Amino acid sequence: MTVVVLLPGYEYAGRWDAFERHVREVVREANAHKVEIQYDIWNEPDHENFWKGSRDEFFEWWVRSFRLLRRLDPEKPITGPSVTSLQWSPGWTEAFLVYARNHDTLPDILGWHSMSGKGQKIEPDVKSMQGFLARNGIKINRFETNEIIGKKDKTRPGTAVAFFSAIERAGIVCAGKAIWGGEPEAPQRLLNHLLTPDREPRSVWWAYRRYADVTGKLVTVKKGKATDAVAGYDLSTERIRVLVGRFGEERADVEVRLRNLAALWPEPPARECIVRIERIPHTDEQKLSPPLPAEEVPVEPQDNMASVVIPNLGPDDATFLVVERH
Repeated sequence: MTVVVLLPGYEYAGRWDAFERHVREVVREANAHKVEIQYDIWNEPDHENFWKGSRDEFFEWWVRSFRLLRRLDPEKPITGPSVTSLQWSPGWTEAFLVYARNHDTLPDILGWHSMSGKGQKIEPDVKSMQGFLARNGIKINRFETNEIIGKKDKTRPGTAVAFFSAIERAGIVCAGKAIWGGEPEAPQRLLNHLLTPDREPRSVWWAYRRYADVTGKLVTVKKGKATDAVAGYDLSTERIRVLVGRFGEERADVEVRLRNLAALWPEPPARECIVRIERIPHTDEQKLSPPLPAEEVPVEPQDNMASVVIPNLGPDDATFLVVERH
């Protein structure tokens, strides 16, 4: 597990001595816990709600904070700048990187927030940053989106799967679900909207749970027009697991095609597969109690390929497939 330790207290902005004391206390607390930790110096410094000073003032603040952290805890990685998005303030992140390079305070992990749409900006953002870094002689090869999923999508399992898929394809090393208001108690206590106020799992919780259940080696997934997926095959169990998310406007039948089955079942060739289809219907803020609706479907592979159709998948639904040889 990775814990991203966000340093501010926004009340410390412009008050360096108080902030330094705060950082020292945070580092002491972080070192008391035996977990993997990253330090995130500030949240959305390109947004006026979170940083009241100028861009250049923040750059100076970053340098002082970075050097302080390196003195106090030279081993743990530092991530940043955790901007609102790469599109919110065009050129902001690029200027930050050049300044940090010139002052020898580049983050170990380049992090930003990506909450718009269905995660479709993540892959082009990574490619854009990789190009900028290469052109400017900046060696950062780890990226994270430390806030994902917008407010209107916070409880939608289909959208969550779309973000998971984009994160995996882009090689993102760490991502965190954004916290939004609107709950009767602190959202952090409800796992950022994954649970109801009574601590019952919502449908989006099941999307996260089944994402964790995709074990073994991840495989390439071809994105559909209104569907995306994360898939893997596990040699230890000889099973294929596929988490599918839909984010269309209407219900639709969704076909899942599995290719190159011989990679998992080389000998003898599979004569029949059993596909367990577990549905994760979008329940918004209502709970979705187990057991989830499921059915088993026999499928006969042909030409090293098998396919199964999930009928009537809702606009924000997800589904989890477990495929094994019969």
